[in-house]
Amino acid sequence: MYELPEIEIYRAFLKNQLSGKVITGADYGGRKGKTKAALEAESYIVGQTVWFVERRAHFLLLHLENGKRLCVELSESSSIYCADIEEKLPKTKPALVLHAEGKRLLFFGFASEQITVRTVREIEQQFQGIGDDPLDRHVSFKSFTAKYAKKRSSLKSALMDQSLFAGIGERYSDEIAFAARLDPAVKMQELSVDEKERLYQAMKTVLKDAVDNGGCELEPMYEEDQTSGKYISKLNVFDRAGLPCHHCGTEIEKKVIAKKKSNFCPVCQATD
Repeated sequence: MYELPEIEIYRAFLKNQLSGKVITGADYGGRKGKTKAALEAESYIVGQTVWFVERRAHFLLLHLENGKRLCVELSESSSIYCADIEEKLPKTKPALVLHAEGKRLLFFGFASEQITVRTVREIEQQFQGIGDDPLDRHVSFKSFTAKYAKKRSSLKSALMDQSLFAGIGERYSDEIAFAARLDPAVKMQELSVDEKERLYQAMKTVLKDAVDNGGCELEPMYEEDQTSGKYISKLNVFDRAGLPCHHCGTEIEKKVIAKKKSNFCPVCQATD
């Protein structure tokens, strides 16, 4: 599953391509003998202006003029590509093609249940229990500490708890812990105020930096895309067990914390 930076990059990309534009065509894979549900979904989409694109957890929500939401559930097997009308397309069949003002938005690697048209009520019911967006400007240090006030788990598990903050998984929890200079196994209730402040700042900084630098392992989103996936070269600890730390040269180690794999530098993240 993609984490917040990759999903935010896709959100901004779709916003740039579709916001304020009319969807002139929608094709669920171009298959013959389409289901009634697919034809109905197309009828809700075609002719609608996209007002804006929202991100919630690992979903993208396209707000349509008719009040409906085109709900796109992202996974690591999925990708989105924008092609000009004349551009030759890959042989792989997209699950959905949206046409808008001379562009084609192609959605690859999605199952039919991952792209649906929902009502506002259905959306709100679906996302009950999902935590706040870590990059929301309303997430202050005070609200951050309040979220974790009763958390007794490890730092690693706490960061990955989607009911508190949505969008942080194995990769960025490792990177946030490294940036905060904290052992991922330390218990949240053991952190000092200063350490909590470091963790809060690291969460904001790492996620924003990843967004600004193309995230990790994203496929190109358009023909001359040279940015997507570039943040993978900036990772400090994730998936680097056995390699030297970029900062101190110590070998990066891996351990399992509450059934979750975690990579860390035993020197840079040493417990006081």
